[in-house]
Amino acid sequence: MSIMGGAKAKSKLSKTKARGKVREALDHEWMRKHRQGKTVADIATAEGVSKRTVQLALARARDAEQSAGAGCDDDASLPIRDDASAPAPRQPWWLELVPLFPIGAFTPTSKCPHHGPIRAGSLFCCMVCSTSGIDDHPALQLDPLTAPQPEPVPTASKATTKSPAGSRSSSPLDPTADRETRKERRRRQYRAVAGEQGA
Repeated sequence: MSIMGGAKAKSKLSKTKARGKVREALDHEWMRKHRQGKTVADIATAEGVSKRTVQLALARARDAEQSAGAGCDDDASLPIRDDASAPAPRQPWWLELVPLFPIGAFTPTSKCPHHGPIRAGSLFCCMVCSTSGIDDHPALQLDPLTAPQPEPVPTASKATTKSPAGSRSSSPLDPTADRETRKERRRRQYRAVAGEQGA
């Protein structure tokens, strides 16, 4: 590469920087007009560009304002979104967990793929037992004052199972005892619909 090639690369880089500064200034100008009440269509028509170009410019200007005002703290808490049209903020790094699946079939009886506890600070999250390396992070801890009350456990008074003859008998050992079958559920729903139509 000759000296001339290096000069071309430098001039190309300076042109790119100049175009970026012009684009940034144009983005801010369009943002100013938008805040004064002009619509995206009005700005696009006046500038001779498409509406999408103006929308992207406004989005870039909003991002530049947010990054200039917010700083770059990865551990910052998630802000409350007052404006539904505002873009979602980037999630903190500790919310980007890596799922850890077992080798082979992933079934309810699968064994955890990690042998022993997951190292503290690790971004792995076991899909079998739902533990992760950041379970102790302060932002993930429940506040007992604001945490919702747990739902009451349903009583097992109607625990029944189907006997071979088709009648129901009570069995506390069967986990599917209080569930109704599809056929029974459809029959019950049909009776409810038929009762409403007949009344």
